[in-house]
Amino acid sequence: FLAALSTSATSSAPLRTSFLQTAPSVGEARVTFTVTLPADTPLGDTIYVAGNFQGWDPGATPLTRDGLHATGTVTVTTDRNMEFKFTRGAWEKGEKAADCSELANRTALVVTDTTIEATVAKWADFCGGPLPGSGYDIRAQKVTLTSTVLGVTKEFYVYTPPNYSTQTTWRYPAVYLFRGHEKEWINRNEDATRGNRNVIDVYEDLLTAGDVGPMILVFPGISSDNNAVSGMLTNFRMPELTGESGVGTGRFEDYFKDELVPYVDSHFRTVANRMGRGVDGFSLGGYMSAKIAAKYPGMFRTVGLFDGTHFYADSSCQNVDEVRDQTYQNAMFDPVFGKPRDNAYAAQNNGPNLVCNSTPEQMQSLYWMVQYGPVTSEPNNANYLRGEHLMEKLTAKGVTNHVTNVLEGGHNWNTADEHMRLTLPLHWQELGPSGGPQPTATATVCLIQFQDVPASQEASSFYPYVRCLACRGVLGGYPCGGTNPQTGSAEPCGASGNPYFRTSNYVTRGQLSKVVANSAGFSEPVEGQTFSDVPSDSAFHVYVERLNGRGIVGGYVCGGENPQTLEDEPCDEQAHPYFRPGNRATRAQMAQIVSQAANLPDPTEHEPAHFEDVWYGDDFYAYVERLYATGAISGYPCGGAGEPCDDRNRPYFRPGAQLTRGQAAKIVSTVFYPNCQSATRR
Repeated sequence: FLAALSTSATSSAPLRTSFLQTAPSVGEARVTFTVTLPADTPLGDTIYVAGNFQGWDPGATPLTRDGLHATGTVTVTTDRNMEFKFTRGAWEKGEKAADCSELANRTALVVTDTTIEATVAKWADFCGGPLPGSGYDIRAQKVTLTSTVLGVTKEFYVYTPPNYSTQTTWRYPAVYLFRGHEKEWINRNEDATRGNRNVIDVYEDLLTAGDVGPMILVFPGISSDNNAVSGMLTNFRMPELTGESGVGTGRFEDYFKDELVPYVDSHFRTVANRMGRGVDGFSLGGYMSAKIAAKYPGMFRTVGLFDGTHFYADSSCQNVDEVRDQTYQNAMFDPVFGKPRDNAYAAQNNGPNLVCNSTPEQMQSLYWMVQYGPVTSEPNNANYLRGEHLMEKLTAKGVTNHVTNVLEGGHNWNTADEHMRLTLPLHWQELGPSGGPQPTATATVCLIQFQDVPASQEASSFYPYVRCLACRGVLGGYPCGGTNPQTGSAEPCGASGNPYFRTSNYVTRGQLSKVVANSAGFSEPVEGQTFSDVPSDSAFHVYVERLNGRGIVGGYVCGGENPQTLEDEPCDEQAHPYFRPGNRATRAQMAQIVSQAANLPDPTEHEPAHFEDVWYGDDFYAYVERLYATGAISGYPCGGAGEPCDDRNRPYFRPGAQLTRGQAAKIVSTVFYPNCQSATRR
């Protein structure tokens, strides 16, 4: 062959080749790619393979993305030297060598069907400079999450350790670091004391020295977009008192425990229980760290904090002492605790009060690392008195502080980083044993368990189906220690600390779209916005668009009213329809979406209907009968209230009934993963 003499050193474009063949093609073969991606690969980016077999188009041949892995199969001509590279849709986002130098074309002589395993070392647009769009540290991945709890889109950052992309069977403990705008943790120039370093530098120095092991660091965004209003990891008492963007409903506590933590556990290989989860924080972040750990001890094992801005509890521990605490009266806390202040509500979200009202067993189950500045730096450069107040409450519960109380230095980032240098090894000491290599996939082993789905089909009929999907990353659960929003029942952690699945909770149309699209393996990139209520930054956008592009789902004409929420659905200039992603899905809608996504065959013509309430000619008849043929549904016995038996005693399907999470798991698992062996999730 003849190779081109040069290529761009910055674009990662291929070395284009031409071929001299003396004979025509003799056949075709299937080439399957299995690709491991760098840890900083953005979660929302599609991975592509480009090569001489498809004209070197960097965005034409997508692979199926699963976290930091991508797979896909192409058909090529045999007896030909195939050349290829991997991209994220453009040559400016193509792969580079580990030192960011130009990477030679990958090659393979294809004779028969084969599998090619490859590892991408670097992406061209991540070679040097900050993470695109962040202005911060390239080692931390920016994640965008559309919150249904807050009703706004939030950003946060995740750092994965150096071996994350290669140790694909490992699980990693995670430490959540709070501040407000948590990206301050990864800004080397956050203040003049920092010396062009940040907490990732601190961690990697400790890792090199052998003082810590591989951990994931998470930097949530618990504030307004401009950091003017701290979220305080609290559900705001009066969110209407601020108009700052990024606040939405102000339910920051629910956002963190019900959305952000589950998102991290489902998108990164974390140890998804309290024994693999810790928190730490600085200043208002110290307030948050103490508050969330004391309120939900079943979610965390370790809790650290430096110079936390805790409020003073009154003598009864039922209120915040507003007379003593002038900081508590700052106007920035008006939307959080109300104006005038709701002192009892503030006490329910304040570390010292929460510790005071807890049991010794609850507080001693946490590994505490509390530090604060010296009394000589009060009141403007240390929170010594507030730190002492918290420690008084902890000591009364028999808690041991595993670091020295006072840390010399000011209320600045250099001292906060020093606090982390002292506490990260202790976080690792307590959390590290939960991580590391996990059991290899087998037919019977699965790392994921849910407290409300007992581990046998005899105890829970949904067990094999829930486990099948959970172990494949199709669906996840909710951290223990909270309350089920639909039933209002408590979800205690118990000894295991495992999450809850909530089998009886209803499934929304958005959730169903995501589960079905992922189970069907739909992974093509999407463009544009079809539905007025599913914008491009919605968590469900890509899945809804993939189903819509295949004609599997549609929407509702604008100008009407949402029958479940009773909200108006006004028309925009393009008269986009509405999808209603938050509406509860019905069993009939599920039948249509699943049967079409799985391309199930139509029922035999003139075959009698199997359900008394779904007759031939009904809108959903064909979809329901398709599912029936797979064994995924069987219906409900006739004879109940309003469901009389006919002469054949046919069951009822209840097409208008709302679909539950347990039912969805059974149907999706049966259709897309028949005879599922529930291999361990990788």
